[in-house]
Amino acid sequence: MKQILTTLFTLLLIVSTTFGQTKEENETIKRIDGYLSELEKVGFNGSVLVELNGKKVISDGYGFSDKERQLKNSATTIFDIGSITKQFTAAAILKLEMQGKLSIEYKLSKYFDDIPKDKEIITIHDLLRHQSGLISNVGKDYEKISKEDFLNKVLSSKLRFEVGSGFSYSNIG
Repeated sequence: MKQILTTLFTLLLIVSTTFGQTKEENETIKRIDGYLSELEKVGFNGSVLVELNGKKVISDGYGFSDKERQLKNSATTIFDIGSITKQFTAAAILKLEMQGKLSIEYKLSKYFDDIPKDKEIITIHDLLRHQSGLISNVGKDYEKISKEDFLNKVLSSKLRFEVGSGFSYSNIG
């Protein structure tokens, strides 16, 4: 994980310093791609999307999605990212609150119809703090489920505890 974050930071640094310069776009693209290709040689695995002035200039995979079978990553390789997006979602919610576009005190009923009585007081804040009482998961990893089925399962499930009275890590929130 540390290597991935270091790599992403370095790439961001190269991109941000390069954009501030007056070099030609093609040179910038070659430089970034060359950097990623060198990283691939030392074990970097991932898919990368780079935009320059609002235009997609690199959309490619590097390394292997399955090294044993020699399957290369592509721009469309799907990765199991686990819970890495939760902190970005929380930051985006707080940014929207700072802009006055929402409040973490808004209840689920503001966004969804027909919320059962036991769940109608759940707020965005409860979801962010894992204090909603909602179950942890619905289905298994990679199981396809429609939005409607997902919501039906979540909303019909029994709360693990009264909203706000406990803590339970929940992927649902």
